Amino acid sequence: MKLQFKEIEVIGDGNCLYYSLGRAFNKSQQELRQTISDYLIRNRKNRLNGMLLEEWVSLEKDCEFEEYVRMMRRSGVWGGNMEVSVSSKIFRVNIFILGRLKGKYKILSSYVWDNEVRNVFLVYDGSHYNYLEVVKNLSGIKT
Repeated sequence: MKLQFKEIEVIGDGNCLYYSLGRAFNKSQQELRQTISDYLIRNRKNRLNGMLLEEWVSLEKDCEFEEYVRMMRRSGVWGGNMEVSVSSKIFRVNIFILGRLKGKYKILSSYVWDNEVRNVFLVYDGSHYNYLEVVKNLSGIKT
């Protein structure tokens, strides 16, 4: 991708994923938590990325589905792959998680639904997410 980014630092208080995604969707971290949690409750028997949401929780977390959703509603609880994937689905955007290698951004993971939708970029350093604002787009992709 021929993109240049400005990294927007967000607070590292356990809500960084939600702050970063919230910038993309014009939502507060708490609004985004509620939206994602509500989606999980309504769609627990639906598949996302080939797996039932209930199964995803069982594989990744050491708790029951309802307990996990209750926990995710609370401020300060880290989000991860499932929350990014659900956000991509809810807001119908592609989300790219980038890492830095020798000063350059590289794609770590992507949640791609459609080539015709907007693309959102976050950077992850192993313990913290920041939002990446596109400042130069020579690729023609939607941002």
